[in-house]
Amino acid sequence: MSKNGAVFRIVPYAASAVGTPAGSWPLDAAFPVSALANIQPKVVMRSTFSADPKFVVVDIDLGADTLIDGLAVLHTGFSPAAGWAILGATNAQGPLPLPLGSEPAGRRLFGQTGIESFGIEPTTLENRRFGFIARASHSVRYLRVYFYEPAAGVVEVGTLLVLQRLAMGQDQFGNFELGSGRRVDDRSQRRALPGGETAIERGGRVPEWRATWSSLTEAQYRQLWSLLNEAGTSAPVLAAEFQDGSAGQAEALHYGLIQSIDFSERIQLDKQRVELRFQELL
Repeated sequence: MSKNGAVFRIVPYAASAVGTPAGSWPLDAAFPVSALANIQPKVVMRSTFSADPKFVVVDIDLGADTLIDGLAVLHTGFSPAAGWAILGATNAQGPLPLPLGSEPAGRRLFGQTGIESFGIEPTTLENRRFGFIARASHSVRYLRVYFYEPAAGVVEVGTLLVLQRLAMGQDQFGNFELGSGRRVDDRSQRRALPGGETAIERGGRVPEWRATWSSLTEAQYRQLWSLLNEAGTSAPVLAAEFQDGSAGQAEALHYGLIQSIDFSERIQLDKQRVELRFQELL
């Protein structure tokens, strides 16, 4: 089976560039919308409680027209029936208008026609929920995201990522080599006691993923080299083992730091081979 993985650059935006327009369901003052710009996914935006269906709406100003390929939201508290809608406008078109729902036709992004299910249910004991969409590219300055929750409770969202996809080569098997894989770094502490018992202090279990791309053209390698110089091993990126939303997509998204960057290898006159290791931020 062919798998087309991807590495995404995260488009930065300031906490001051994100807000909730009039008409959005109110937020809990202790969990403001600025949390969406925080790189730590457990720092969340949270609405007030409601037993009724609710929309929380978020506006983001990227500052200038920016080519984007997708969005992701991390560590959400949404029910399985929840969904989202994403709209955008260029600098020339100006900010998306109010009242909510009055946006002109044609402003919906990524082929959406209305509220779309997040569609990424965990298929293991992993219980985090994600929103992830990466389809056609759009050049926009202004973004508006509608989060819809039909169930009683709150709307809770961690980091909201605006994504730029890097082209990573392609062959008949996909775009990364066989031999890629995951592991878990268990931060728990274990200590053998004199009586033969074992004392255990549970810590976080941090997923990691390793993959090797061996069909990078010169142009693709320059694009990746730019990201490696920008992010290094200290700024987050998003890696996806595949992008089609099929079973296991939630576990196949890796938001975090590039753990190690080894030397690239020129395997043909016009092809580069690169191995990257990713460690998730929890």
